[in-house]
Amino acid sequence: LNTVDQTEFKDIAESVGLKEQPPPPDPENN
Repeated sequence: LNTVDQTEFKDIAESVGLKEQPPPPDPENN
């Protein structure tokens, strides 16, 4: 699920153009 979440988030971030900003730390990963 982590991989899917990360991929989805990356896709959305790229679409919105937030790739400039680093993704928020995942609570599950922490």
